[in-house]
Amino acid sequence: MSNQADKTMDNKTTKTPFAVPSPVAGGLLAAALLFLAGCITVSESVLVRGLPPVPMEEVTVYFVGEDIPPHTRVAVLSGEGNNEFTTRGAMLDRLRERAGMLGANAVILGENEEPSGGEILATAALHGVASGSRYREAIAILIEQ
Repeated sequence: MSNQADKTMDNKTTKTPFAVPSPVAGGLLAAALLFLAGCITVSESVLVRGLPPVPMEEVTVYFVGEDIPPHTRVAVLSGEGNNEFTTRGAMLDRLRERAGMLGANAVILGENEEPSGGEILATAALHGVASGSRYREAIAILIEQ
């Protein structure tokens, strides 16, 4: 019998120069990445239905008080995400993406709320993790072309 066969029969293990992830570990990693990517939830109150979708890249961003061309309000959007796993940019992208899916070609950004120091400390005391929720509101609109 060869040396390799002896090692297998004696139930000895050999070390490999690299780690081979198990299918379970790979699945857990994929689930964790999916969870982190989906940490922002967007809820909406749809005002106009049946519009064709618009790619996110074509959704223009306006701020309250700016000169906004004539438009139709499509939906009121609210985004929420854990401040540990989300950024303001990611929040804005999710709002633009959702607005485009509803057929809007622009959003008017409203209130932005970051977690307070007290909220973060209270969460840390109760759950052992210092975090809070980030909120952003927007109105999805269809600018008349």
